[in-house]
Amino acid sequence: MKAIKVIFPKASNVLCVWHIQKNILANCKSYFRQTKDWDAFLTDWNSLVYSSTEEAFEKACHEIQLSYKEKTDVLSYIQKTWLPYKEYFVDAWTKKLLHFGNRATSRAEGAHSKLKKIDTRAYLFPENGVSNSEYPLEVILTDLQERYQQWPLVEKEYAQEKLSQLLNRSSSLNFEPTIQHEKGRPSTGRKRKTLNSTTRDPSQFENVEASLRRKTQQDAAEDGGDGGGGNVNNADMIDEDEEEDEILGLIRAWEGKRIKWDF
Repeated sequence: MKAIKVIFPKASNVLCVWHIQKNILANCKSYFRQTKDWDAFLTDWNSLVYSSTEEAFEKACHEIQLSYKEKTDVLSYIQKTWLPYKEYFVDAWTKKLLHFGNRATSRAEGAHSKLKKIDTRAYLFPENGVSNSEYPLEVILTDLQERYQQWPLVEKEYAQEKLSQLLNRSSSLNFEPTIQHEKGRPSTGRKRKTLNSTTRDPSQFENVEASLRRKTQQDAAEDGGDGGGGNVNNADMIDEDEEEDEILGLIRAWEGKRIKWDF
């Protein structure tokens, strides 16, 4: 958020409620042994996030402090980490911004995922469907000269400026590095992540969710073993998609009840 204030000082931004919920899961889930207690806490937290007025927000804060006064670590986490930024995610403040209900980054991330799959090089020469690297320099210059004659004056000046910048570059052009494949039989062991790998480490909430899934699967396997058959009932297993979207479903349920369109 510091960079946004510097680069776009007049912009208004909000925090992703989905990622906030995931951080709440990662840092608070372990303090609730019973599922019903955890669900009750999430309900109270969502009441705070979707408070429509500042008075309702203060009331929700007070109720959380009273209901979970014995869980000092949980209260300390939300008070120090999230409540100082309430203007960025609580409905009482964010509803003043024209965000069309877009309070999570899932829409933008989905659009980015689709965009990354598009090969933009195919659009440079759509009539032949080949990339720049397959054209000899003479063909490119001839094609450029023919198109240049048809361009208006503004586009000609822009092309001249860009070509001048290209010719007067003081540094060399940056090209994609050549990937050299290792020789010999490929390793059958687990691949190690190198220092220049783009594979990210799992987030804390992902580790917590994976641990919860393993525990649930172990409990389900033990329950199946007690029945004598040794088979695990699939209905007792938590589906990964349901586990991952559990909190998001709660968010959508609250949005359907509490969100109002203000223009």
